[in-house]
Amino acid sequence: MTTFWKMFKGEMRKFKIVKIRVRKKLSKKDKEIERNEYLKYKEQALQIVNEKILKVNSIYNFNFNKISIKNTRTRWGSCSSKKNLSFNYKLVFLDSAAQEYLVAHELCHLKEMNHAKSFWDLVAETIPDYKVQKEKLKNYHFGAHE
Repeated sequence: MTTFWKMFKGEMRKFKIVKIRVRKKLSKKDKEIERNEYLKYKEQALQIVNEKILKVNSIYNFNFNKISIKNTRTRWGSCSSKKNLSFNYKLVFLDSAAQEYLVAHELCHLKEMNHAKSFWDLVAETIPDYKVQKEKLKNYHFGAHE
């Protein structure tokens, strides 16, 4: 969240810029296209996640329960308190470095369930350029690819 100072009614006041997300309501046809795309790439996404987990988790050695691939509209991944990892199938459209960051990010939530400095230090152990990769994901447009 960004803050700035501005003159308002003769005095300086602090304002905050709040990011607002507007979700487009999908038509029935668009939902069908999105569902077909999800089904088309789900297995490929799972394969990528499994490969990246083997690589990254060879350093962390974290225990987790289940891996799932989902069709979420705004999230790249999540880690539950039950140690289940979920990933967005659209990771197949990312480059390898961004995919690896995404997997490392969710794996690190197995130890740190927040985004404190200790969490980012843990991510940096395997992804030194995590800030660059994080920015890639932030700027990705979650639209259809067909």
